[in-house]
Amino acid sequence: MSSAAKERIELLKLLIASNREVTVTQLTDRRSVTRTTALKTMKLREILRLVDEIKVSGSTKHVSAIQLKDHFRWIFRGPVVLPPLGGIFLDN
Repeated sequence: MSSAAKERIELLKLLIASNREVTVTQLTDRRSVTRTTALKTMKLREILRLVDEIKVSGSTKHVSAIQLKDHFRWIFRGPVVLPPLGGIFLDN
């Protein structure tokens, strides 16, 4: 993840902190961006098939939100333990 853009890392952290779901309001507040920019960011992540667009209940109407796709649930399980390489050595 260190090579990922700061914006993508921040959004992933926000998705993790928000239990895989982020509303447009949360994104505008956290990133200090306009609603239009937040919606574009959300749409791009949907196009990249990282998230699904959803609607959540707001105080007066439904609010646009994104939810991390189910096949990325492993992120919430903690560190990934890889099996031994079986004698394969990797050069640095």
